[in-house]
This record gives sequence, C-alpha cells and structure tokens, in this order.
Amino acid sequence: MPLLEAWTALEARLARFSRARFILTTALVALGVSVTVFAPRLQLWNLSRPDHFETSRARAFLAQCENPWRRDVEPAMHWRLLPPIVCHGLGLRGRAALVVPWLGVFALASACAGVLEGTCGSRGRALLGTIMIATSSAFLVPTGWLGMNDAWAWLGLLAVANAGGIRWVALAGLLAPWVDERFVLGLPLALWVRRLNRPGDPTWRAAIWILPYLVVRLIFQAGSEGAVTNAFATSILEDSVAWLPFAPLGWWMAWRAGWIPLLVAGRTLQASASGVVWTGLGLAAVTLGFCAVFASDLSRSAAVLLPAFVWAWQRWAPGVSIRLAGGLVAGQLALPAMHVVHAKTALISPL
Repeated sequence: MPLLEAWTALEARLARFSRARFILTTALVALGVSVTVFAPRLQLWNLSRPDHFETSRARAFLAQCENPWRRDVEPAMHWRLLPPIVCHGLGLRGRAALVVPWLGVFALASACAGVLEGTCGSRGRALLGTIMIATSSAFLVPTGWLGMNDAWAWLGLLAVANAGGIRWVALAGLLAPWVDERFVLGLPLALWVRRLNRPGDPTWRAAIWILPYLVVRLIFQAGSEGAVTNAFATSILEDSVAWLPFAPLGWWMAWRAGWIPLLVAGRTLQASASGVVWTGLGLAAVTLGFCAVFASDLSRSAAVLLPAFVWAWQRWAPGVSIRLAGGLVAGQLALPAMHVVHAKTALISPL
C-alpha cells in the first residue's frame, strides 16, 4: 500500500541519520505538528487581554524579569524564580524574555526524542511518540500560554526518570523546583518510573537533591512570605469546590489518545508485578488529586504524568504494528483538544 511504502522509505531514511540529526529533526517535526494542529491564539499575543489566563502569567513573568525579587505579582509566581533570574542576568527584558519558555519547549522535545530513540523498536516509532507528547498539555500550555516555563519543569522530571548519570538527576533536583512546584509534586511518580527503568539504582539518591529548595521554603514559611502562601492556599482550597467536577475532563484533555498506551502498558506490567502497578496508580492518583485541588489549571497540571507516558510508550510501541501506532497518532490529532481552567474550557483550534 502507498502509505506503508512511504512509511518504510521514511524509516530507512531516519535510520541513516546520525543520532544528533535524528533528535533535531524529530523535535522540529513534532513541534511543527503541534503548533499547526493545535495552534497558539496569536491574536492574544499583543497582551491586550491582561485578565486572560493565556496571557496573565506573561505579564507577571516579564515583571519578574525586570526584578526577580518583587512581590507585587500573583502569589503562585513568588517561588518560580529561576527563569526570571536567568533572564535578568542575561539582560533579557520585555518580549525578548519570552524566548526562554520556547527554548524549554525545544529542549523538552529534543530530550523526549533522545529518550525514545533506540527503545521503541524503530526511529519511526520514536518520532510518533514524540509527536504524541508534543500534542499533549505538556506542550500545548507552554506553546499556547505566554510566559509559561512548564517545559523546563517537565524536562527535570524526565531527567529524574531516565538520566543515566546522577549528575543530571542532581541538576534537575537542584534547579527544577525553582521553575515550578509541580516538579516537587511529580517527583515521587518520576522516581517510581526511574525504579522501573533502573531496578538496581537506589531511588533515594535522586530525591535528596530537592532538600535545599524545601529547606528554603520552610525557613520563609515562618515569616511574612508564609502568611501570603497560607492565605493563597486557603483561598484556593475554598474555591476548588467550583472546579473539581471539571477535573476528569481536564485529565482527559491533557493526554487524550495518549491514555491508551498508559493503560495498556500498566495492564501488561500488572501481570508480572501487580504491587508495582498499584504503587504507581496510587502515586498518580494522589498527584493528580492534589493538583486538582490546589491548581485550577486542570489540563495543564496533568502533564505531570509525562515520565509515565514516556515509559509506557517504550513498552507499548515496539509490540504493535505501525498501522496501530500511526492510527493512534492520527486519533490524537483528530480528537478535539481543550484547555480546562477553573470551570471553563477553551478549544484549541488549528493554525
């Protein structure tokens, strides 16, 4: 059939690429597909809607780039200091600072391609897996919402789950919490995935690197900053009643067709290690539940499952036909995608 012949030719061509060229090409193709099929709302990029969830964080982020230590931004941004500090140190001001979230998106796409390359049965399947990730909320938020540095936090979780050298795990633990607290929330699940990937590696070594962040937060929690944090948390807890019914929709929209390899790979593992699966399910449920209560951006927060999806694709993709793998990606692109924030939904349209 013409499609299968074209795919065979593509596989042969990808096999001839050097590893670096394959990673670069895969990252660019996946991002190109993502921003074409599920495009950013470019009409909002003039920041004329300061109250809109797709642009409000950009104003706070740009203000922090001018002065990372200012506290007149929303409380959720107070501890997300690393990107503003980097921008401030590099002299990136105004819209120039908005390149940093996009660099994170490209780094994450490249890292996903690098992890999947060689573990999915073929480079073509690795390309498909990267496209699946690039069309999840792990990418649709940092490419669609201005000033969002989520990709750097997800990159940290991916490093914890897959990096061979402890230096990369240490770097992720030291830096990624200062990008977004979701790294800390997603760390237990990422460590669970690491244990699956590296059974002999003591997972506690990866956890100790977040201690500096936790110590600093605890110290400041006793002062005025702690009062602000407590008031913010109390307000969120009270308001969460309004958006919790939308949590299942948000979780679905985060991964859509991507839930299939997650469920199938988990079911396959359960046959040999049911206790391990129940531990992973428990960690995922607690993480998603906590995020649903304390973070109203429901579809965005479910991207914390990224390390688990990468693991699932590595187990699922090599055992299925290319028709099934390609059909799953086609389904991912055809299914409607939405941002689910508070008790609201926003359809993501094609370019």
